[in-house]
Amino acid sequence: MVEHLANVEINHQRIAQVESCFRAPGQPLALPGRVLLGEGVLTKECHRKAQPRPFFLFSDIPNGPAPTSLITHNCQPILA
Repeated sequence: MVEHLANVEINHQRIAQVESCFRAPGQPLALPGRVLLGEGVLTKECHRKAQPRPFFLFSDIPNGPAPTSLITHNCQPILA
């Protein structure tokens, strides 16, 4: 039980860290039961060259924001 509570707290901290990277407030990412499963960089193929895009995978939604840099992001489009 103690390990489960520790994991919940770690997950909450990870989601808060991801949420703090967004400039404009969008939909809240911290919801009850939502778990951040992974994060990474995907490559978007464009006309001129491939562009890295941050990607966050939650237990119920994928999230691929449009980056202004790899640290801060412009918005929170929810990919469905």
